[in-house]
Amino acid sequence: MTYPSSRPQPRRPNRQLREAVAILVILLIAGVAVGGGYLLATGGGPLQRIFALGQPTPVPTLAPVVALTQIQQLDPGAQVSVANPLPDEVDLITANDIATDPPLTSHQATQILSLFMRGYAQQPFWRWTDEYPAAHTMTVYEAHTTELWVIALDNHSCAATWTIYAIPPAQIIERGVTGGDYTTGTPAHPGTGPLPDGLAACG
Repeated sequence: MTYPSSRPQPRRPNRQLREAVAILVILLIAGVAVGGGYLLATGGGPLQRIFALGQPTPVPTLAPVVALTQIQQLDPGAQVSVANPLPDEVDLITANDIATDPPLTSHQATQILSLFMRGYAQQPFWRWTDEYPAAHTMTVYEAHTTELWVIALDNHSCAATWTIYAIPPAQIIERGVTGGDYTTGTPAHPGTGPLPDGLAACG
């Protein structure tokens, strides 16, 4: 005659319990991901500070009057003004009527461009005209999405020099803030064809 074993049978985990635990873990992971994403998107909490480590700090914008005041300080011999050729565009104009003053260096131009773009940050395009009426010369800077056009015009000799630099606005702003130069290490090539937007060396 055989007798049943006195040892208890091993208990099998309840399948429903395992599924419930798995679902709970998935929901917790999803909740953490959504919450972390929300904190990063809204700019709050310690998560943003953790993820921001090693990331470049965005250059702050400036009020237009502050930008123009600082431009005047960089180029004290010039009259600084703005024009509104289009509803969504403000152009910078600097006019220096002292014939003995040398033109701005590319380093100075980078600083002025940076200030101008920080003061009018919402524009898709920036134009700055640096005029020297006594010398009959001007330089037009046009910052496009991926390029900077620098157009030097001499109305006295009817000469024009047009150079295109492959540098986006964000890099111009950064170089202006850090003391850099838009020409340094930047691929460039001469502009071809008619001068843009009706500009002419004589007229």
